[in-house]
Amino acid sequence: MPVTILYDRLISERIINPLELSRSNVYRYVADMVLPYGGEGSGESLRFSYQYPGEMWQGDVMYGP
Repeated sequence: MPVTILYDRLISERIINPLELSRSNVYRYVADMVLPYGGEGSGESLRFSYQYPGEMWQGDVMYGP
């Protein structure tokens, strides 16, 4: 779950007060936690990064005049 959604959910369920705990504090707290992620390797996840060339394809279409 992204930290933004987690933060909003904690506020909506009245677990935290947004005046006492900022979003950046929650980011820092989650970043300092060591969480198992079920994968192999260093745990680093890069967007649009794959082991072999051609594993991901992306297209873009723009309709207009």
